[in-house]
Amino acid sequence: MKRLLLILILTFSFQTLSKADDIRDFQIEGISVGDSALDFYTKEKITKYYKDWYEPKYSVASIEEQRGRDDERQGGDERNEAQDKRVAISALKYSDMKFCNIKMDEVSDEILNIFGKDVKKSKKKTIKHRSDKSGKSKVTDIFFKLKKDKDEIVVACYDWSKKMEYWDNLRISIRSSSYTKYLNNL
Repeated sequence: MKRLLLILILTFSFQTLSKADDIRDFQIEGISVGDSALDFYTKEKITKYYKDWYEPKYSVASIEEQRGRDDERQGGDERNEAQDKRVAISALKYSDMKFCNIKMDEVSDEILNIFGKDVKKSKKKTIKHRSDKSGKSKVTDIFFKLKKDKDEIVVACYDWSKKMEYWDNLRISIRSSSYTKYLNNL
């Protein structure tokens, strides 16, 4: 267990995963699916960074701040819970694509080491990001679906075109099955 933690700290440089039976046992800088966002941020901060990306069912706060070793956090919350139940959490590390792809493979290997047969890994794929109408922004990702409850972990590299207002990044996300289902039906 200590070896795994050390490997992840060294290879991912901002993400800590631990042996878990359930997605709610995973944490990104101490935050997990099922936690209240209000335990980590003020209501004012959540409101300030609010995005309407997945309305009406979910709200998203995309908070850019150096906290721990990541550069930005995105949290998805159920709207009917008034941002009181986290259904997704992502940590972003701004990086170039060479670094991102190397770290993506390393983190993916570690996730497989943790879960073994209890997770189904997708193939690595690259698609155009639907938010960039020019088609120049790309996302390369690997999905890990937990067989037990269908929650998922996603490791991704976001390569934004120069015209988009975002930074290229390495991202790891943990998502409840309900949030994943919603995103897949957009």
